[in-house]
Amino acid sequence: MTLQRLLGLMALLGIALQQALGSVSYNDWDLSALETRLSDLDAELEQLPALAMRSDSGSIGYRSDSPEVPDPHRTEWVQINLDQEQTIVEIILVPSIRRDTQNGFQADGFPRAFHVLAGTNNEAEGQIIASYSAADQLLPRTAPLVIPCQNLRASWIRIVATELSTRGWDHVYVLQLAEVMLVKDGRNLAFRQHITASSTSPGPFFKYVAHNQNYIVDGFVPYIMDDYKGKQSTAYYCNFPVETPPTLTLDLEAPSLLSQINLHGMEVSDSVPQGNKDDFGMLKHLRIEAANQADFSDARVLVDFESDSIYESGPIMQFQFTEDHYRYLKFTVLKSDITKKITNSPRGILGLAEIEVFSGNTNVALGKSFAIDGEGIDLHRNLNALTDGRNFYGDILPFDVWMRQLARRHDLEAERPHLVNAINQAYARQKANLRLMGYLASALAVGILIIYLIGRIKAMRQIARIRKRFAADLHDEVGANLHAIGLLSDLAHDATDEKEKLQRIVSEVRAVTERTSDAVRYCANSQEARDPMGTLRQDMHRIAKRMMHGMDYQIEVEGETFLQRLKLRTRNDLFLFYKECLVNISRHSGATAFSVQLTADARRIQLIIEDNGQGYSAESGVDVPPSLKRRAQLMHAQIQLECSDNGGTKIILTLKHKRLFFINQ
Repeated sequence: MTLQRLLGLMALLGIALQQALGSVSYNDWDLSALETRLSDLDAELEQLPALAMRSDSGSIGYRSDSPEVPDPHRTEWVQINLDQEQTIVEIILVPSIRRDTQNGFQADGFPRAFHVLAGTNNEAEGQIIASYSAADQLLPRTAPLVIPCQNLRASWIRIVATELSTRGWDHVYVLQLAEVMLVKDGRNLAFRQHITASSTSPGPFFKYVAHNQNYIVDGFVPYIMDDYKGKQSTAYYCNFPVETPPTLTLDLEAPSLLSQINLHGMEVSDSVPQGNKDDFGMLKHLRIEAANQADFSDARVLVDFESDSIYESGPIMQFQFTEDHYRYLKFTVLKSDITKKITNSPRGILGLAEIEVFSGNTNVALGKSFAIDGEGIDLHRNLNALTDGRNFYGDILPFDVWMRQLARRHDLEAERPHLVNAINQAYARQKANLRLMGYLASALAVGILIIYLIGRIKAMRQIARIRKRFAADLHDEVGANLHAIGLLSDLAHDATDEKEKLQRIVSEVRAVTERTSDAVRYCANSQEARDPMGTLRQDMHRIAKRMMHGMDYQIEVEGETFLQRLKLRTRNDLFLFYKECLVNISRHSGATAFSVQLTADARRIQLIIEDNGQGYSAESGVDVPPSLKRRAQLMHAQIQLECSDNGGTKIILTLKHKRLFFINQ
């Protein structure tokens, strides 16, 4: 299988898949897949021939009649009738092309909705093998439409249009087609077969007009074979005396089963305007003979073509004939274009880009050498150009492969804008996501900064609280102990004559000193400090006895069960508050007696300390001592300062349930 036919098969597979699956949806595709698909699409487009339009004159194809009342939904049909039942692999519909002043080349009169019927001579109705509607979006198009048939057996094919489009120049609803091909193994089975139609314009018997129902199977399409791959080839061209036309002979080197010959016209001109007419160099009357003997003694005429109309020739002339084995071919020029030299003597013209001779779908003439015989021939170009497999634009493709690849190009070019749009949308979503990520990153950075600042502030507050507690603990614990040491020192001074009393006082000083050392360690590292106290009742009695010599006091404690469940720190804070109160009574009140009442229950703890000292009045401006206020703040407790009934001072500390934290540590 040649590379060209392989590409054609791939194009056919792509067409079949697209028709089976419908238009591709890119909603679930990620950006990487979209970009890969675009890259693959562009790479495939680079391998496909260009959709180049002819600029010469010639037949246009089939056109239905145009009734006076416009009706886009009237039914029009055209039918190809084969000589016998054949296997059909695919149907190719080539649209008629018009020039649109705004949109360039467009299909003219191609149906918006139609179906294809196939049947045999015994089937009048046939069966539907393909159906298309306006929803399939076949238009706009300029390329052929390929319809796979999967080895269909039929003797006739009918294209039935159920929704028409308009022709460009007068906007009348008609059915128009440039060519219909029925393909099997690279051979066009519809070539020059009998045609019937629902209607035709201007009628089936008008030969010398551009539209005729027979032109739908004449082998002429509105395209130039522009593959632009392969080396460019300049066509063969010569002129000769009209009286002695030349003869071309070709030796295929071995008999081959021949079925078709194609003649490719030479390039007219690459200038604008053209320097020659459209059919320059194309033969007007040609006879092709085939033989198996070199002297053509057993010659048989395969083709005797004579053109008397511009609608009977085109850039690619196709000739089909009954298959048989031949080795030698003779091309006899019986009539050609006429030109004149400076001497005004008429000269004939022969110009061809390629001569293809097919055995099946293989060009057996490729690379073979032609010989030319005649008098007075002026050879302007190399005769080998006739079999080099190239034209002015590049490689020559098999006709059916060319049609498939043009159809594939149309499908890819129709897909590409949707693919690009999907990529642009993906980029837009990605850009929006990046913008959102930027916003989120900014918000996250701000959040992290706020969290850092909050943590920093909390840490600073924690440090401040630690410092405050450290200072309070040192003040309340060590200060009270130092005050006790001072009192004990005074007692020791007074007891110098009483040895036993002095020893007892010195022992008390030693004990207070050790407790002061423990208290300092507790203040320095409260996590490692051991509990320096027994029960609150015991500690309260002990410190009162140590600090309040010569003073009457009464201590009452209720709810010791709740007190034992307090956190160590809360118990210590409560004890230090009590201790600081005793220091203040001892130093400043001048009292001779005091009482302490500590009560605890499930809702609150209340500590009331009352003395009979100087007293307190609102007019005196006396406020809660700062040391007591600070300790109350550390416990998140409420403190009150009142006058007692006996004229002294009453301090009330209240710690509510939510601040108790009854979990002992």
